[in-house]
Amino acid sequence: MPSSMTLIQTINGTGSSGVFDFTSIPNTYTHLMFLVSCRDTDAGAQGGGFAISVNGSTADLLESYYFNNNNNGAMNAGGTFSDFGMTINGNGNAAGTYGVGILNMPNYANTSNPKPFWSDNMQSVYASGTNTAYHFGKAHHWNQTNAINRVTFTSTVNIDAQSRISLYGISAL
Repeated sequence: MPSSMTLIQTINGTGSSGVFDFTSIPNTYTHLMFLVSCRDTDAGAQGGGFAISVNGSTADLLESYYFNNNNNGAMNAGGTFSDFGMTINGNGNAAGTYGVGILNMPNYANTSNPKPFWSDNMQSVYASGTNTAYHFGKAHHWNQTNAINRVTFTSTVNIDAQSRISLYGISAL
């Protein structure tokens, strides 16, 4: 059976907030995919990130292994993060560069099992003549059997008005 991908909602940055709140997510799809293209307004070159909450809570959210790779080919892996989320580009980076990523949530509407999901994102840093690109892959786990009906991305700094996060529903994966 072929799969189909349907745009559910896009939220654009405002320049004055760091919150992207996807509420009332329908349970009619097999899989959710969030496409992220964001940049914060903080002056720091490295950029910040998003903490992610599910159904309005960070309780029972686990994040274990990650990997990152920068421009010299070095690979780091393992450990846990104190924040549950994704990394994005900062305002100190070259104009027009945005962190991009994907957050995948398979079987999000299933009410029998906990929800493993993953994110994969890239951050490009170009400031003061320094070229570095980072690739982050993170394994996430929500240890609840409830269907996921709300996902919130929260940054501690404001997000650029040209930023956006789009939510897609995928059927028959």
